[in-house]
Amino acid sequence: MTDTDTLETEIETPGAGRALDGEAFWSGLMDGALILVAVFLAVVGIGYKAHQSSTGPGVATNGTIDVTLSEFVIAGNFNAPPGDVTFNITNAGEVVHDIVVTGLGKTAPINAGGTDTLVLPKLAPGTYEIFCDLPGHKASGMVTTLKVAYPGS
Repeated sequence: MTDTDTLETEIETPGAGRALDGEAFWSGLMDGALILVAVFLAVVGIGYKAHQSSTGPGVATNGTIDVTLSEFVIAGNFNAPPGDVTFNITNAGEVVHDIVVTGLGKTAPINAGGTDTLVLPKLAPGTYEIFCDLPGHKASGMVTTLKVAYPGS
């Protein structure tokens, strides 16, 4: 090839040189918008479902709280509406535990692997201390707070 030779190459790009008419433009834009809305709703729905399941055992929507005891933790979601509150308690630990709700009630000692139920009638809105009163357990972290409140407050 010399300086005077010219190499011509034509590259074709689909749609190049053609303008979209108004209808095609808006149709494509709407298709893209619908896809974005669908993806957004799917992500929000998945996030909401994950949030629901991440609250785990113990969510008290009706005054019932699932409680799990272990060394040295009292686990559950300690939020309840005013009224009767029922604790369904499982000792998943390897030693005996109990729970006390200050001034309101107490379980008997619960053996490892055992269960018990504690019902506290007619609780008014407020906060209540919950702890294990076996020697050294409260000081080791087996203490939490029950919050009784009207939904949305």
